[in-house]
Amino acid sequence: MTAGNVPQQSTDAPTSPLEIPELAGTFSYRFNGYAMTQDRPFYLLGVGQLSLDAQGKITGDHQSATTAIEGQEATVMTGEYTLYGQMTLSKNGAGLAEIFFTKKAGEGLNVLGKFFVQVAGNVDHFWMISSKAFTFKLTTGQFGDEAVELASLEAVRLVLPKR
Repeated sequence: MTAGNVPQQSTDAPTSPLEIPELAGTFSYRFNGYAMTQDRPFYLLGVGQLSLDAQGKITGDHQSATTAIEGQEATVMTGEYTLYGQMTLSKNGAGLAEIFFTKKAGEGLNVLGKFFVQVAGNVDHFWMISSKAFTFKLTTGQFGDEAVELASLEAVRLVLPKR
């Protein structure tokens, strides 16, 4: 085997276990994916901002746009959501998140989303993908149908310029 074919040890690997307090901060994110309602597929995408505290509590807001993938009457529907939830993280940077998306304007449903999480290289960047979702009624606090949704999210630490 030549020297060019020998696997190299990464120098970017974490030197200590990752924990939620290290990830705590404010992140901007973008997401996209698919949802299915009444046997009709929809494409969804959006942007937002979330804050994660040292205990893993998530708060934030996002805006989304959705459109039916088929059908001549397809239009773009938009919505604004407030979000809150909880994230847990294993020492290897993999974890889980559970987030309530509560509609504050526009079209859409209130949803509880469950996600797989992976810190991406360092604590300034992480990814999430859907693992399950349910609709819920804010007035009664009861969950409805499973929301057939598959989405991925990429979050980057928000750093404001110094003044």
